[in-house]
Amino acid sequence: MMRALQEQEGSDDPSRATVELTSPDLAKKTVASFVTSVTPSFFEILGLDAGLLAVDSTACPDNPGYTTAAACVKELRTVNDFAEWGVALVQDFNLVLTKNKEQRQFLLQVVEEQRRKYPTPESPQCL
Repeated sequence: MMRALQEQEGSDDPSRATVELTSPDLAKKTVASFVTSVTPSFFEILGLDAGLLAVDSTACPDNPGYTTAAACVKELRTVNDFAEWGVALVQDFNLVLTKNKEQRQFLLQVVEEQRRKYPTPESPQCL
């Protein structure tokens, strides 16, 4: 991880690790693949020792700082902000269009049918 951190510091790579979910190499990635120049701030925000990145992984289980950090990270909850924002946006938008539940259902069916007919904006039928 330390090597990956040093490699990323001077590069043009984004400060956030990106993942191509359709990539055949995804299964081969290690934790170090997701280390970027901002990884130490993760430790700082959580009040953990960023020096753990430099510790040999075989010595980690005996390191009290590691056990504290591992316990802290295990308690973190994962949130898919994009999905939650998308759902909230659709819910808010639906309520703006109409308060009538039947009208809202009808509108959603019309949108669904339209998307089925014209799957992409580039379709010649849409022009």
